[in-house]
Amino acid sequence: MQITTLGALAVDGRPVRGDRLVALLGALLDARGRGVSSAALVEDVWEGIPPDDAAGAVQALVSRARRLGFAIETAPGGYRLPTDGLRIDVVDAEALLSDGRDALRSGEAARAQDLGRQARGLLPAVPDLDHPATAHLLADG
Repeated sequence: MQITTLGALAVDGRPVRGDRLVALLGALLDARGRGVSSAALVEDVWEGIPPDDAAGAVQALVSRARRLGFAIETAPGGYRLPTDGLRIDVVDAEALLSDGRDALRSGEAARAQDLGRQARGLLPAVPDLDHPATAHLLADG
């Protein structure tokens, strides 16, 4: 399953619809396979203004995500999205940029340029420089 997170969230090229569903998946993807508490999901999805039945609303969003093919697991106090088998653009871009920096330090300028081009190919055409994922990718660290 290919997940696009830079720009609009998409699964295998199909956009994910619904701000709350996108927020839930964003929080689970950001956790990189670790569990996320239901309370943290409620905070992320409803930005501090939870619905009356927050637990039920989270469960409904998890069900929608599962219907899209996400193998969300129940974890102690919340949920977990295993990342095995997922191709996530931001993770791929981070790896390419890290390899590119290593190649540059090793004196492999041509390889570093190639890896940088591959990473840029994963970025949106006009990246949102204020977006935390993009800012992190563009940092030299």
